[in-house]
Amino acid sequence: MSNWVHDYYRNVDAMDMDAFIASHADDISVTFGNNPPAQGKDQVRESIGQLWSMLNGLRHDFRNVWQPEPDLAVLEAKVTYSLKDGRDITLPVTSILTRKDQGVDNLRIYIDMAPVFS
Repeated sequence: MSNWVHDYYRNVDAMDMDAFIASHADDISVTFGNNPPAQGKDQVRESIGQLWSMLNGLRHDFRNVWQPEPDLAVLEAKVTYSLKDGRDITLPVTSILTRKDQGVDNLRIYIDMAPVFS
């Protein structure tokens, strides 16, 4: 796996919002599950910040990473969400990331978040 994918998810799992936002292109588009896309760094900060505010932590356990091109990655993982109520919920997730000019410009996260909210 290339360093940019590893670095990206290290910032996610650390819930380091400033480093996370800095790793994106200005015109980033993030689609999380069945939610409408968040467009631009401000919307991404708000959208992901809402999720992270419900968590004590999260961790991605990579199963497979495919990188058919230097600026395209597909990640299959198990992600564990540590909720504020003390529960840990582990869910399968697949994400597709593209980048340009050293910043992720498109992130599509395929996950069913229903268990987190039930």
